[in-house]
Amino acid sequence: MGAQFSQQIAVLLILALSGGVAETAALAASAHPLSSGECADIEVDAADPWNRSGIMLEQGAVYNFQVKSVDEPWVDDTISSKPDRGWTTWHRFVFWPLRFLARYPSRNWYTLIGAIGEEREHFFYIGVTARHTATVTGEFMSFANDKADKYHNNHGRLTLRVCRE
Repeated sequence: MGAQFSQQIAVLLILALSGGVAETAALAASAHPLSSGECADIEVDAADPWNRSGIMLEQGAVYNFQVKSVDEPWVDDTISSKPDRGWTTWHRFVFWPLRFLARYPSRNWYTLIGAIGEEREHFFYIGVTARHTATVTGEFMSFANDKADKYHNNHGRLTLRVCRE
C-alpha cells in the first residue's frame, strides 16, 4: 500500500470517529489535499459561519493564505469592516470589552479567521495574509469573526488563495 493511500485512510478513520460515517463520506468525497507548491482560490462569504473549502490541510504542512480580492465590501449589519482590521468604525472601540462573545475572542470582531475543522483550538487568524502550519489534518474552513448566532446580518465576499509550501 502506498504512503499517500495509507495517509488518506488514516484521515478517513479520524473523521469517522469524530463526525460520523455519513459526514465522513461527504467530506472525503469533496475535500482533497493540496500538493506541495499547489494553490487554490476559494470564495469566502461573510454570511456563512463555516465556509467549507473542499481543501484538506495536512498536519505539519505549511500553508500560505492571501486575500486576492474583496469582491463585495465586508459589512456587519451596518458596520464597515476589513478582513485584517475588522470593524473600522467607532464600534471597534466601544465593543472591544465584549469581544469575548466573538467566536475567536483573541482577534477583532469581523476579521477573517481560518479553521481546521470546527474545534476552537484549531482556529487561526488570517486577516489578509497568513502563514500557518497545520496542527491537525482536516478540512480548511474560514469565517468572519462574529458572534455565533449573528451571521444572518453579515454581508460581503472575498477571494482567498490557499497555497501549500
